[in-house]
Amino acid sequence: MSRCWIRELFKKAPYPRYYAIQIRSKICDQEEYKIVKPEPVHTTCISQVKALHDRDTHPVSHVIMDLDGVILDSIQYNAISHEDYLMKWRKHLKNKTKYQILGLRNVDAGKIVTDEYELPFGPEVYAHGVWQIQRDLYRGAKIVKGIDDIVCYFLQNKMPIALISSAHTKAFKILYSKLHGFEKNFCHVVHADEVVDGKPKPEILIKAARMFYDGPRSLSKYLVIDSSYQGALAAKAAGMQVILCTDSQMPEDMRAAANVVLYDMAQFDPTEFHLPEKKVKKRK
Repeated sequence: MSRCWIRELFKKAPYPRYYAIQIRSKICDQEEYKIVKPEPVHTTCISQVKALHDRDTHPVSHVIMDLDGVILDSIQYNAISHEDYLMKWRKHLKNKTKYQILGLRNVDAGKIVTDEYELPFGPEVYAHGVWQIQRDLYRGAKIVKGIDDIVCYFLQNKMPIALISSAHTKAFKILYSKLHGFEKNFCHVVHADEVVDGKPKPEILIKAARMFYDGPRSLSKYLVIDSSYQGALAAKAAGMQVILCTDSQMPEDMRAAANVVLYDMAQFDPTEFHLPEKKVKKRK
């Protein structure tokens, strides 16, 4: 099995921190050992971004991946936590509602759920109740099988990757700890508490894009890989292209929000975004 050359260098490095800086600089197109201050993010420009409404694909140079559901399998725990909390109030989470709230911050999901199910409390109370369930479930999160091959493909083709998450600070710390060194493959990370508005507004994606050193100004050159309908809407609102990695239970009208829909990341075909073909692994 072929291995990622970056991972091999990490294993050989006598001083991992030194090599992490050297490799990260190379992949992110930064000058070696130069610390670059990211450009400030102007959230007021969000309304001026032309949204993409077609499913045509264009060449991409940078990638933004969602932590919850793409890198880690934690999105299943999001669904379970919402279902379990509603069961306490003898409510059943509808399938469409489930896909509407996945990818949202808990408080934003609470705005939808408390209104739809006429719960006797507000979104903040709902968010707190769901978090009490999530904080235990999240400790069982694991890296999605096969995602390391996709990440290695992007890095081998000199495509910098950023990581985003809709998790608040406490939840993010738990999830981030489950990467076990895999986080070295990403240039930077942006999570929910670092932005004002969560998905489906595109602020978190625009901030992640503007943090790349010398990244393209055209947001259509960024490829977003997300596991939620709300993430796909945010990418379209930002004018970015998006791969939606979900399952067949998601309503068809929701799946239509993405440029490409995958039920398994192993199905990823980079040529759809005008990228080099993936190398076929030789069987032993």
